Amino acid sequence: MTRIEPPSPAQPLSAPARVWSRDTLRVGLWRQLPAFVGNGGLCFACNLLVLIACSEVLHLHYLLATTIAMALVTPLSWWLNRRLAFRSSGGRVGEFLRFVAATALNFGLVLVAMWWLVGIAGWNYLAANVFTAIVMTLTNYLVMRQAVYLARE
Repeated sequence: MTRIEPPSPAQPLSAPARVWSRDTLRVGLWRQLPAFVGNGGLCFACNLLVLIACSEVLHLHYLLATTIAMALVTPLSWWLNRRLAFRSSGGRVGEFLRFVAATALNFGLVLVAMWWLVGIAGWNYLAANVFTAIVMTLTNYLVMRQAVYLARE
């Protein structure tokens, strides 16, 4: 079986070059995932504060409050993950646009989950928010690693 090696830093990244060996993925997981989870925890705490403020203080609908919280926390999340988890040196504009696109897709899933958990299943909006964050963590990491920050271990 042929093993495809990652490109050297001077080599341009092409689609086939992003097929990784198990060893390469394992190294990235051990280095990046803890930082990604830590960044996510900080951003989640910020998200919860905004969500509670919008819902409880401003009396906004929980879906609108969720939207505001995500919009405010997204730039912080991008910056923390760029600097600490993925240590990216790629182009900022393209990377940020990919991050926003991935976050928008994630956000759509979160809104549907929130609507179903709160509106249909009767969960408290904070419990639903915590649950969706936990469920989406690994998926978000893999999307960010492979599609946003273009893993180059």
